[in-house]
Amino acid sequence: MNFFDKQPVHTAFMIVNGLIINGGFEGSAPGRIEGLIKGDVKINGKVIISETGIVEGSVKCYDLIVEGLVHGDAIAHNSISVGKTGSVYGNVSSNSITIHPKSKVKGSITQLRNDGALDQKLKKESQKEINLKDPLVSKERFW
Repeated sequence: MNFFDKQPVHTAFMIVNGLIINGGFEGSAPGRIEGLIKGDVKINGKVIISETGIVEGSVKCYDLIVEGLVHGDAIAHNSISVGKTGSVYGNVSSNSITIHPKSKVKGSITQLRNDGALDQKLKKESQKEINLKDPLVSKERFW
């Protein structure tokens, strides 16, 4: 493609802090979640859940970075990274999985092969203790 040719427009979504969405959504644009989503998220792209972001439902996407809270299954085709402030209370599945030692994951961890088939299954029920009294209601950390 020539430099002066018209480039495709790249769009993205952002759910800002303080915004609450009741119900899930899906799409193909990458984006960032800083607010609260009460429902499933299906994105054919990269999703970043910031420290203030909360998803009360499953997240299915291409790449996933969790610095906030996912209260449901986290499934990513390519990679999942759970940062030190991240928490996942559900199953984690992806081809590449990175979990920070200070993060919280409660559920099974499944690494997939590149073709999406199950390669190895590492069940770690109650891998870490939950420090939050009620992670869905706790306002100390998220609001």
